[in-house]
Amino acid sequence: MNGFDVISFVRRGAYQLRYERSRQFCRQLGLGHGYVCIDGTTYFQCPANPVAYSVFQDMAFSGEGRRELEEFLALSAGCRGFVDVGASGGFFSMLFAASRRDAASLLSIEPDPGAREVLEDLRNKNPRQGVKWEIEPTAVMTDTRTAMFVSSGYGAEVSSPVAIRNAQKCAAENNLHSEILELQCATLPDLLSGHSMRPDLLKIDIESYEYELVESSLDMLRFLRPKIMLELHVAMLCQRGKDPRMLLQSLSSIGYRRFRGFRRNLSSLMAEVDAAGVVRAGLIA
Repeated sequence: MNGFDVISFVRRGAYQLRYERSRQFCRQLGLGHGYVCIDGTTYFQCPANPVAYSVFQDMAFSGEGRRELEEFLALSAGCRGFVDVGASGGFFSMLFAASRRDAASLLSIEPDPGAREVLEDLRNKNPRQGVKWEIEPTAVMTDTRTAMFVSSGYGAEVSSPVAIRNAQKCAAENNLHSEILELQCATLPDLLSGHSMRPDLLKIDIESYEYELVESSLDMLRFLRPKIMLELHVAMLCQRGKDPRMLLQSLSSIGYRRFRGFRRNLSSLMAEVDAAGVVRAGLIA
């Protein structure tokens, strides 16, 4: 067995161990098939959509997924107002709702119709007493307008030749249909005002348009100072001619730093970009 085989074996074993532990918790709680149980008290039923179901399993049990999950849970401790920007099928929206012990508000922002259908299914399957969960179909941009997006059938991004190719490939792999959509856009502060939300926690995962979100929301971020779970798409930003370091400098200028890690300054994130050109981290101000 070579080194690569050993690493793959260890990863599969760790995944299976987390899965079996979840099943043990589910049995103790009397939960049937299709549930994920994180720690004996935080649990939820997965969506029926097969693509979303696979994503949820990977997020719950893979090594990388579990690291992000655990950072999110630690970051969200004590939070009562969560805005999930780029919610997709709603894994982190559901994780927030399932882990609250007090009254809380949750806004899932997802413009893609296919992903939003999964979100609605997830919310219907997992009602949580005391958690107000709203779903918003408007995309986040720098102003109020419409824009052209391409959907893979489960997720959408601003249309470009590269985005169209990626969406077609993803759709083919998952037996879905890609399509071009004209979608309504608005700024994040306007969407929050429309829902009367004052979040103490944000998650941002919008395929490099975190740059536009931050630049158009600095006054709101400075005033509310929510914790942020940021997915920074370094490679995609560079392809679009945007400097990810400028985004991090903007956040640093209003007091944001890393939630965890020996090096707390945001510039240290640039050394942790993964093979896909992405880095994920919790931020606090």
